[in-house]
Amino acid sequence: MRLKKMKHKKIIGLITILLLFTVVSAFDQKVFQLSLVYDKGIITNEGLLTVPGVADDKVNNFGMYRIEFISIDGTVRYENKFDFFKRVPFAEYEDERTYAQQTAPLELILPYYEDIAAINIYEEKTNQNVLSIPLGSVCNQNHVCEDEENEINCPSDCTQRQSISERVKGDENVVLSCSSKADGVCIPSCANDPDCKKDETRIPKDNEIKQNFKSDLTIVLIIIGVILIVTIITVLIWTRKKNSK
Repeated sequence: MRLKKMKHKKIIGLITILLLFTVVSAFDQKVFQLSLVYDKGIITNEGLLTVPGVADDKVNNFGMYRIEFISIDGTVRYENKFDFFKRVPFAEYEDERTYAQQTAPLELILPYYEDIAAINIYEEKTNQNVLSIPLGSVCNQNHVCEDEENEINCPSDCTQRQSISERVKGDENVVLSCSSKADGVCIPSCANDPDCKKDETRIPKDNEIKQNFKSDLTIVLIIIGVILIVTIITVLIWTRKKNSK
């Protein structure tokens, strides 16, 4: 009888430890929570949060849109496909006119990376960039293409022509690249060009990721953890009383 009681206690104890470990692990990890809205062909960013949680590792091979995480050095750190609508008949899915008239919100839970400069969303069929979300201070959206900015991680400040080269004095045969070293030529779109004299000091505007650690996910995890602990304690007390009779 005692062996059975000890065995039950050990099992319940192990379950308690595993449940607590799961709850604590969820708080240690972070994810991006991206809220999007599709409205008749236009995609808008309704909010990007960094919240506790665990991202799904599933890779989608199909979807009308592709999301990419661009690192500071311009490489793709994460890529996946998604769609705004599910269970769409194949004929309607192929009919872009029907699809374009729809309106739908979507919330994506994505893996968190520290070194992400931008999140880009592309239309898979045309490879057109339909939405770019700059992150951190790499892209400050001041309409000047700076050294760490390029057309990939900061399209709002850099066009491809600005980030790669600049035409000088209207001569299309002369192409100079942005450089932090003095070369005797001022390129206005290169913010740190030592050859350019600036009359005023620029105050950068940083775009920070909104962090909300009091999200619904956190509250749900706390409630689940408390319920599990209370349930286990109740079972232990009930078992002890039953065995003592």
